[in-house]
Amino acid sequence: MKIRPWLKISNNMSVSVIDQHEPKHPRDNFNPRKAMLHCALPLSTVKNPDGTWTTAAAISGYASFSEGSSYRDRDNVFLRNTAALDVDIIKDVLKFQADYSFNFTAAKQIDVQNPVEFSKKPGVILLESEGSGSKLGQIDTWTQYQGGNLYLTYTPRLGDNHSLTVLAGWNVEQQKTQSVNVQRKGIILKDKPSFSLMNGTLLAPSAGGNVWAYAGAFFRAEMGFLPICIPRMEDFG
Repeated sequence: MKIRPWLKISNNMSVSVIDQHEPKHPRDNFNPRKAMLHCALPLSTVKNPDGTWTTAAAISGYASFSEGSSYRDRDNVFLRNTAALDVDIIKDVLKFQADYSFNFTAAKQIDVQNPVEFSKKPGVILLESEGSGSKLGQIDTWTQYQGGNLYLTYTPRLGDNHSLTVLAGWNVEQQKTQSVNVQRKGIILKDKPSFSLMNGTLLAPSAGGNVWAYAGAFFRAEMGFLPICIPRMEDFG
C-alpha cells in the first residue's frame, strides 16, 4: 500500500490447517511400512473364509487401521505474518526499510492403539499385540517465532561510469517452543478413545521446550568503476 510517494507499507499473512490420519501399528511404535513388507502385503490374504482377520492382516497393522482401532492423527495450524515498511528519505539515494515477522505453529499428535483379533484356525481367536495393550497418547507442541530487521541503503549519484551501494542494518530474532506429552494405558471403549474413559495408569507424562534468540548488525558495500569493478565487501556480526 502506497501511503505517500515516498512511503509504502505492506503486509502478507497466511493461515494453513493440515490434518492427517495415518496408520499406526498396535504394537507401540513398530513401523507400519516395515510390518507390511514383512507380511508381503498387498499380496497376502487379509481375510479368512469365516470373515476373521488373517495373521498377515493382524501383524502388518492392516487390520487395526482398517477397522479403526489403531491410528495416528496429526493436526497442525500454521500462522505466518510479515509486515514491511519502505521509506524513501532521499529519492533514489537514501532508503530506510524495516520488516517484522511473526510465526505461530500449533501441532497435535494423537496415537490410539488397541490389540486386534485374528485367527489361525477356525474357532480360535487370538490377539495381536496383546502384550502392548491398549494405549492413548497425545503430544501438543506450540512454537512462536518473532524476527525483525532495520536497514538503510545509500546509493549516491556518482555519474554514469561509477556506482556505490552501501547497506547497513540490524537484525533480531527469537523463538520459543513448548511441548506436553501424555500417555495412558487401558482404553475402555475402542471406538471412543478418551483419557476420561480409561482404567490404566499414566506412562511418564512429560513437558519441555526450548528458547533461543540472537541480535546482530550487518553491512555491505559495493563499488563499481568503468572499465573495472571492485568486488563487494560484506560482514555480519
